[in-house]
Amino acid sequence: MNLRDINPPPSKKSLIVRLVIVLLAAFVLAELAAYIGCKMFPCHGRSVEVFKEILAAGFLFTAVYHVLTKPMFKEISRRIVVEDQLRKSEADNLAILDSLPDTILRISHAGVLIDFRLESEGVLNVDFGKHVKEMFPEAVVPDIMNCLENTLYSGELQKLDIVVSDWPEEHHQELRFVKYGDDEVLVIISNITDRKMYEEKLKYVSTHDALTGLYNRAFYEAQLERLGKGRQYPIGIIAIDLDGLKETNDTYGHAAGDKMICKASGVLKRVFRADDYVFRTGGDEFTVLLTETSFDGLQLVVTRISTCLDEVNKANPRLKLRLSMGMAIAETRETFHEALRMADLRMYEDKASHKAAKV
Repeated sequence: MNLRDINPPPSKKSLIVRLVIVLLAAFVLAELAAYIGCKMFPCHGRSVEVFKEILAAGFLFTAVYHVLTKPMFKEISRRIVVEDQLRKSEADNLAILDSLPDTILRISHAGVLIDFRLESEGVLNVDFGKHVKEMFPEAVVPDIMNCLENTLYSGELQKLDIVVSDWPEEHHQELRFVKYGDDEVLVIISNITDRKMYEEKLKYVSTHDALTGLYNRAFYEAQLERLGKGRQYPIGIIAIDLDGLKETNDTYGHAAGDKMICKASGVLKRVFRADDYVFRTGGDEFTVLLTETSFDGLQLVVTRISTCLDEVNKANPRLKLRLSMGMAIAETRETFHEALRMADLRMYEDKASHKAAKV
């Protein structure tokens, strides 16, 4: 039997109306039969009375069966089918939830934990009757309560990424909020730490040079576009070239050349902070972009590079480095690209002066 094959039962109001009609009809029919019987058989009053009772009882039984009993049987059959389907659906849902490698929290509209299933111990401090603010970091509680409210109001799936500390580790978690009943929400918590680490690694690889660890050419181009449209002026630009790399590659091989490049990048790392924009823009070329700086400040940075280079060469005189440098300041957006060109031009002039001095 399928639920679609069973018509829904009549309402209680309809059943009451039908019962009243049946009783009235039975009474009227019995009285009518008694009246006709008395007229046709005036001498058989007792028999007519018995016939009246039998007729009323038969009519009442038949009417009650069709009006009340049959709909009740239909309702019982319908409830049996509904309960079977609900049990099957619940079993299927439980099987699906059990197969998920996720923590599942059942939370009331007030943010109180009703039931839960933990995927791993120690990450969340959960227990029956606890409020959301007792289980999650304080900073994310408003966002979680907002997602609970939105889920109950709209009925739509909500998502939220949070970080839970379990010293010395941090766990990245994705919370999915699903409406459960009228005033409860299922919060399905997935551990996405590995995915986040992989995404960070991909991001690092896409923005950093594999040999030196400095920012790469692709990131340099992206920053040129961003800074060119920004407001962090004046911007200081230092163009740097590693002298003698081609000769080293030709004479000693590319492994020796790579050592020179890494040594040059090491000099720059000693001078600049990790969050400064230092790029390897070519085989032997480096560029530094410094926002909101002055010409005097830029000259001081170039002096620091030269001082650090001398210290490195003194420590290892057999593999001396020579850096040609050119600098320029972009005061406004309009002069940014011209300043880039001027820094390159001054670097090549410095390179030419090194060659002339060598001769």
